[in-house]
Amino acid sequence: MKSTRINSILALVAALLLCSCQTHKPSFVKVEDGQFVCEDYPSHFVGTNFWYGAILASEGRGGDRARLEAELDTLKSLGITNLRVLVGGDGPDGIPTRVTPNLQIEPGVYNDTIFWGLDYLLAEMGERNMKAVLFLNNSWEWSGGYGMYLEWAGAGKSLIPAEVGYGPFMESVSHFVTNDKAKELFYNHVRHVVSRTNTVTGKPYKDDPAIFSWQIGNEPRCFRADAEGQDAFVDYMWTTAALIKSIDPNHMVSSGSEGRWGCEEEMDLFERIHSCPDIDYMNIHIWPYNWSWVREKTLKTNLPVAIANTDEYIDEHLELARKYGKPVVLEEFGFPRDDFQFAKGTPTTARDEYYRHVFGRIVEAAKEDGIFAGLNFWGWGGLANQSETNLYWQPGDDYCGDPGQEQQGLNSVYVSDASTIAIIKEATDAIAKALLPDASFDLEANVGIYEGDAPFTVKVNCEAGAEESLELEINTDLGEYVGTYSYPFNVSLEPGFYKAVLYQKAVDGSKVEMDRTNLGFNPEQVISGQDKQPDFDSFWAETLAKLAEVEIDPKFTLLKEHSNEVRQAYRVEMKSFGGETVSGLLYVPVADGKYPAMISYMGYGSEVWYADPSSKPQMIEFMLCVRNQAFNRKPGEKDDWCTRGLEDKEKYYYRGAFADAVRAIDFVCSLEKTDTDRVFANGESQGGALTLAAASLDGRLKAIAPSAPFLCDYPDYFALVDWPGNWFEDAAREKGISKEDMFRTLSYFDIKNFTDRIQCPVIMAIGLQDDVCPPHTNFAGYNHIRTEKSWICYPEAFHNVWQQEGWPIAKEDFFEKYI
Repeated sequence: MKSTRINSILALVAALLLCSCQTHKPSFVKVEDGQFVCEDYPSHFVGTNFWYGAILASEGRGGDRARLEAELDTLKSLGITNLRVLVGGDGPDGIPTRVTPNLQIEPGVYNDTIFWGLDYLLAEMGERNMKAVLFLNNSWEWSGGYGMYLEWAGAGKSLIPAEVGYGPFMESVSHFVTNDKAKELFYNHVRHVVSRTNTVTGKPYKDDPAIFSWQIGNEPRCFRADAEGQDAFVDYMWTTAALIKSIDPNHMVSSGSEGRWGCEEEMDLFERIHSCPDIDYMNIHIWPYNWSWVREKTLKTNLPVAIANTDEYIDEHLELARKYGKPVVLEEFGFPRDDFQFAKGTPTTARDEYYRHVFGRIVEAAKEDGIFAGLNFWGWGGLANQSETNLYWQPGDDYCGDPGQEQQGLNSVYVSDASTIAIIKEATDAIAKALLPDASFDLEANVGIYEGDAPFTVKVNCEAGAEESLELEINTDLGEYVGTYSYPFNVSLEPGFYKAVLYQKAVDGSKVEMDRTNLGFNPEQVISGQDKQPDFDSFWAETLAKLAEVEIDPKFTLLKEHSNEVRQAYRVEMKSFGGETVSGLLYVPVADGKYPAMISYMGYGSEVWYADPSSKPQMIEFMLCVRNQAFNRKPGEKDDWCTRGLEDKEKYYYRGAFADAVRAIDFVCSLEKTDTDRVFANGESQGGALTLAAASLDGRLKAIAPSAPFLCDYPDYFALVDWPGNWFEDAAREKGISKEDMFRTLSYFDIKNFTDRIQCPVIMAIGLQDDVCPPHTNFAGYNHIRTEKSWICYPEAFHNVWQQEGWPIAKEDFFEKYI
């Protein structure tokens, strides 16, 4: 089915491109073959409940158009384009726990300020290609609804659950579906609203594409188990739907139902309602707390139960929806904050996990063209300021996602809920991507790094016919905008590294990110000048001289469990610079003779790994643990080594660590079985830096293989990635060190200032997507090497080059030439 959808999308995209010079009129959403279909709106969506939108858009009490526009912009930026909105409340203002100000003050008597607010809201949403689900009634008291119509029909005073309890309230409103006068008052309201003309746009509501669907009510219920009542309820739903369609045939109609839960736990009743041909799609709501799947003290412990029940509930209704070929929208779901707190800023750990699961369901449905087509989380608190004194809403308080009868903040999602917002954005991005033909960078063809003359072509994989909808944006790795390119992406760049993003135009005209990658162009022409201090060479000569004054004094402990008849393993301790004891893991062949030796330098904070003693029978292997790391790390010791002694180059941590790297060469060369003409070194990340530093400071290494080297080109390094620059800046601030003085100290330990001293052959591996030791910094040191050298790029690798299948073989082949 996906191929059919893709063909449709390609046709729509082509139409959009052909008509791009013309004024485009948004269209209405319809249902075809169980899918939402619209020329400029997606088939699957993420929305929210924004019930107070018309009030916020008004110019009267409760209105704040500046906030409204900011909220809409925020929602749009998050990919939230479907808002479920209350048309307006019913009854007089000032009733506790009810919405205020209301729209319909008395039967047929309207507060035009709220109507004008609804007009303004729809106009603003239309400008942003957002769509509203407008619900017209409510089973519950918080907007008047059933109870108010019954009161107007002379059936007695509308009850407030907070005063009488939900039992008496539900019994009283159960008479709505059999009270013809109450229903007729509502039908008059429907006629008045649906036939309205927008005072802002001059457009009749029936012609406004900003309306996604009319909705009969919020959680319409029968509240009765008897046949007469249920028959009357079904008739009410069908009659209302038909009435809306008779006035407005352009828009869809939905029920607003909770699903089985809101149909007296009877799927048959839900089916009777939604088999109505005038109800275009099915709604369900899910409330794990309200339905007692979790309680205040079990929000986390019962979360798996809530998730399992949620899946079962969704699947039960999807099965019925397939029978009728109608999409399903989960238009209400919510989850309380941790520990049943309400204040902004309190944790949302359990909510986030629940949201992640539910959003995952809609993402998968989008990928599979599923009939689970949309969801609207409850509810959008956005930029609301929460009262510090009022647990429940009071006039003058900001509106948020929680109506007046609920604790403010209970289910609201605020902009400040960063973790929840990230989950929502991740889902909307994934849905937008899933609804488009596949498109991605062809890294295998590109190899990620281009060499030669410009321009060159950035190659992509995409569905035939989708090429014209693609767009390539390139920025430097430091974030400077370079350009935007159309297919076939012939680009001219200066030598360096770049961030490339592949976009595709969606049916609504928005740009959807399909893929991103790092690219390189002629990296060996990238020049990052050395910034050696005048005493750089003398500083390191003095350091090596002080190291030489310290006897190695090695001590060996046989590790029987890691030894065999081929090689024996030892834990070794020795003395290094400043008298510091460092250690390492040594493997030595049992048989007499002279052997090549391989020194391995370890990554930052990594642990020792034990080799198979039979794996390299003709090789001495020594894994060095520099000071304070691995074997040398004290229990509970922090991993802030890179900032220790930052105030003084004489005391800086890497002075000792680089000296330790040289001490490893001293130690290996002192072994009786070492062939000192065949000593090699390799390492990853910090180990790559130590490999380069050791080869720069000591000429005894025959060949080296660093990968993703750390500690290079500090000023650019700190601008490219957050860590470790943030650690350095924090440490400098705490120690009162200026940035200038910090970089002056670090210049003594910047790998690019060492590598022109290397005398042996080098092979370097990089991960093109590395966001810890970016390629930019790798080549800053590499390009100052004057000896035989080569590099390998793994275009899809991040900071895990050592895990790439080809690197161990490449290293082995490289070293074999010199062994």
